[in-house]
Amino acid sequence: MRLVKLLLLLVSLSVVIGQLLPSSAVSGQSGGQLSAPTGVTASDGAYSNKVGISWDVIRNATAYQVFRNTSNDAASALSLGTTAAASFFDASAGAGQSYYYWVRAENGSAASSLSAPDQGSRASGTTVALNPPPAPAGNPVTAAKAALGKVLFWDEQLSSMRTVACGTCHHAFNGGSDPRSMNGNSRSTHPGVDGVFGNADDIQGSIGVPLSLANGNYAWSAAFGIREQVTGRRGMSYVNAGYPGSLFWDGRATQVFKDPLTSAVVLANGGALESQVLGPPVNSAEMGHTGRDWNDVAARGWPRG
Repeated sequence: MRLVKLLLLLVSLSVVIGQLLPSSAVSGQSGGQLSAPTGVTASDGAYSNKVGISWDVIRNATAYQVFRNTSNDAASALSLGTTAAASFFDASAGAGQSYYYWVRAENGSAASSLSAPDQGSRASGTTVALNPPPAPAGNPVTAAKAALGKVLFWDEQLSSMRTVACGTCHHAFNGGSDPRSMNGNSRSTHPGVDGVFGNADDIQGSIGVPLSLANGNYAWSAAFGIREQVTGRRGMSYVNAGYPGSLFWDGRATQVFKDPLTSAVVLANGGALESQVLGPPVNSAEMGHTGRDWNDVAARGWPRG
């Protein structure tokens, strides 16, 4: 059971980073029925070859069906298809034509009413935008994983001190990077290779956790004392993180994703995001205590058993 929880944590976190969207609300249910999607937004001229539609995740939805019409008439709207993610690209939209879009939440036994509409349009021109990042065959995007991943991205309980989440260092309003990591901020300064502050090899990193032991006691850090440690590299932006074949500044998160406890290969290719997720929660400067492993991450991140 612990291994199942662990893998669920990993794949869910990788899905939310891959979607490259700011954290959105997860709507509830009323009277046992699926709620109609909220926050439906269609792009206005952002793409020359499609219209992008996004919406809030709906609790207990496993798929979403997207509808389109040239007039504000839901009754005669055309179904464009279904998706498990909270986003969809309409590649059949005509250039210069304004459309109305609706979304319906669905699962195996129920369907919501249609959302409120939003207008969108495709631009004219030849600029081609990126398609959605591909998901590895062994970890397809589902609505449930996307919703869970967004929650875990902001869950401070994943850290040993229960004070740091992935979102602590990756802010949507700052392009997915860490706004605290700036020149002149002593709290985000790392002393560099020589371990001495105030000279040329100092680094502006990301603020993590104080050095601590598995029993919760603080340990003395030669560089930071009992203050929060600072990482040796600045936190990267998560924008477009779903596309590269390797991640981290040094590329150590590769496409081959291995179980962190057994080292068995889980994804033979396409797993850079999944591999990246393994690092921060067990790093003693970023989120973890010394000697932490993913058994402890799963136990803290899923405290109800």
